Amino acid sequence: MREPTSTTRNEKAPTEGLRQAPARRLLPWPGEDGGPAYLSADSANRDLFTLADELENAQLAAGDAVLRCARPLIAEPSATVRELRFAARRLAECLGDALRVAESRGARLAEESAA
Repeated sequence: MREPTSTTRNEKAPTEGLRQAPARRLLPWPGEDGGPAYLSADSANRDLFTLADELENAQLAAGDAVLRCARPLIAEPSATVRELRFAARRLAECLGDALRVAESRGARLAEESAA
């Protein structure tokens, strides 16, 4: 397993009145080495947290759209191998994104319930 890549400075953010955040957040994009990228929860860079939330939502919406398009294609008897492979590649990409979102959100839920 690779060591996580740090993407932030080690500054403490004010936490008064805020819910307990996990120690690290898995980001919805890969790190520089292609592996997982993490953001320190004590980062003062809230804009990056917001960007990650927005990208996760966009990835899930894209997955929903791809699935809606793929279902009728898969059911179409005259669909070509090329069309089906294209759909399969897009579905696999979306599944990978959805699994990363689930991992990230699941880790944050576990941290919240432990707090």
